[in-house]
Amino acid sequence: MQIKRVAPVAFGAALALLGTLPSSAQAEQMFVFTKTLEYRHDSIPAAVAAIRELARRHSVEIEHTEEASHFSEEQLSRFKAIAFVNTTGNVLGPGEKRALESFIGNGGGFLGIHSAADTHYDWPTY
Repeated sequence: MQIKRVAPVAFGAALALLGTLPSSAQAEQMFVFTKTLEYRHDSIPAAVAAIRELARRHSVEIEHTEEASHFSEEQLSRFKAIAFVNTTGNVLGPGEKRALESFIGNGGGFLGIHSAADTHYDWPTY
């Protein structure tokens, strides 16, 4: 399965991203989002498992969801980085988009993996 070769590279990029962000007293935390509204890759569970394993090795806490309702300024403030992993379609509503824009505007990191490039064509910020 190709995910075994790709996930370490992608997660390595995420770790590098975390390392460039201002440190805090709390543990490093990354939010992994995998919601799809169009094509759904069968490899999503394997990708999340690989990210979790690599995160464990590097003392990074992972929270994974497919619920867009988790995109609020309060919720996102707990994380240093957000990874969209194989997302497709317009997965966030207007308020959720504003929360993500605020997160990034305040210095939070963003990583898009694979079909994350197939997400939110109509949102100039993305």
